[in-house]
Amino acid sequence: MIDENVWCLLCELKRLTGCMFVLFGDHRQLTPVMGGYFFEHPGVMYLSGANYTELTKIHRYDNRLLAVSDHVWEHGNLPDDHDFGAIECRKSVAYHHVMRYKINTMWNLRETPDHFIQIGDWNIYKGLPIVCKKSTKDAKFGEVVRNNEDYTVDFFYCGHSMDAF
Repeated sequence: MIDENVWCLLCELKRLTGCMFVLFGDHRQLTPVMGGYFFEHPGVMYLSGANYTELTKIHRYDNRLLAVSDHVWEHGNLPDDHDFGAIECRKSVAYHHVMRYKINTMWNLRETPDHFIQIGDWNIYKGLPIVCKKSTKDAKFGEVVRNNEDYTVDFFYCGHSMDAF
């Protein structure tokens, strides 16, 4: 959720330019910074021209997870029967660095083929999925890789010198 200052800037931008805003959000994802129901906030109403569409078909998670989410939203705690078991996903979100490292290591070891090189703790191989940590720019080509974008290793050099990698 964006903070109050950004909302004010967006409202001022609309006042000066008359531009149209299309806003997207999940009303249960995060509580709005200023409290209240997101879609009825005066700033949201002004920016969107008092128009909104609330999606009703869930695409991001299943009905069991929705039921747990509803329970937490309404009661402020997890229900007793919230156990989903151990679910392994190739793409995961981890809140703590230790868990992120553990999950990445598990998948890296599990999917490493016979032909790879090792750099530090990581096996680098053709087909390795990676997420960019930092955007980089090239003088000739502009932005080459972008932060948080998914990439796949499709070539690596397995020679005698790491300088050639």
